[in-house]
Parts: sequence; C-alpha cells; structure tokens
Amino acid sequence: MKLKDIEKNLKKEQDCKSVPDVYARASKAPLNKLLTGETPARAFQKQVVMNLLIFVLIIFLVMAIGFSAMWLTPKTEAAVAECYVCVTVESEDGIDKVGIVFNESKMAIVTVAEQTAGSFNTSPLVVHSLLFDDFISPKVNDKVSVEFLCGKSLAINDIVRTVVNELEILYNGKVFEMSTSANSSQIRTHIKDYISACSGSTADGESVDELIKTYTELFA
Repeated sequence: MKLKDIEKNLKKEQDCKSVPDVYARASKAPLNKLLTGETPARAFQKQVVMNLLIFVLIIFLVMAIGFSAMWLTPKTEAAVAECYVCVTVESEDGIDKVGIVFNESKMAIVTVAEQTAGSFNTSPLVVHSLLFDDFISPKVNDKVSVEFLCGKSLAINDIVRTVVNELEILYNGKVFEMSTSANSSQIRTHIKDYISACSGSTADGESVDELIKTYTELFA
C-alpha cells in the first residue's frame, strides 16, 4: 500500500469519528468559581465565614467535652471528723487543755485552746491544724495526759503515734510525764460538758461520731 493510500485511509477514519463538545459542559460548571460571576470579595467572605464556623464548632466541642467531664466526675467529699483528742498539761502555771479533731486522713482539722493556765475558755483560740507550740509552753516535769475519743478503734493507733511524736518534738529533751487513755467515760463527759459550755448542744445517747461532729461544727 502506497503512502498516499495510507494517508487517505487515516483521513477517512478521522472524518468518520465525532469529537465531543466539552466546552459547553465545562462552561456550565467551571473549576474557577470566579467564572460564575462571583466577585473576589464575595468569594473571600464566604471562605472567612466557613473558617469561622469551623473554629466555633471546634471550640463548642472542646467546651462540651470539658463540661461533660466536670458533670461526670464524682464530687470529692470533705474528710469526715473521726477522732477527738484532749491533751491536758499540768505545770506550775496551772492546767492547759487542748482539744484536737482528726479526720479520716489522720490530719488535724480543728485545734481548740479549751483551757489556759487554769482558766476555762468559752470563746477559745481555734486553728485548723496541729500546732502544739501555739497552745502549750513546755516545762520540765510537766504532767501530760492524752485522752482519745474515737468510734473506730483501728484509727486510734495512727493518731496516738502522731500526737505522741508531736509532743516529744515540742518538749525537745525536757523531762516530762505522759499518760494516754482511750474512749473512757471521763472523756465523753468532758467533750459534752465543753460543747454545752460553749453554747453548743448535745442529746442524750449521742454516739461518739455524733459528739465529735458536733464539736467540729461548733469550732469550724
């Protein structure tokens, strides 16, 4: 087959094929939105608004997660008053009495100067920590009595160690006598009498926990 015949056949095949008109369809949906007649300022505003909406949505989701965590997290209740301790110091200056309430975490939450140099305090100095040196002036040959009142006997051991250690640190090598007792009728009577003297009230037959709670709330 000659070259002319080949060219003729190719030309004949091309003439028989129809070329699709894609311009009409492309002009209806142009890739560049500006071809639809939208101004550059309008296109910019739409983009800014879209970005702002996305930003606000993200902020809203973060806040929703944060509030959900706050609502779903169980509230931590304050530690309950668990043990009352009365420290009595007899010295040449008279008798000092200090009342301390410990919570479930074995931390002192109320310390009360119940008696100072033999004088009964109905409006006592109160602090919310264990600071013996604010209430007791240690002297040689002092007689120290420590009485514990606690509804849970297992909790007494740790609190006994805490109080005894603090007193030994306070006296810092000074010779003194110390005795301890727990849940005696005398300490129950003392706490009830002191609550009444300070304008508080107790009911007959109140449990140890109720007495300690009343004492704590009175000096909170």
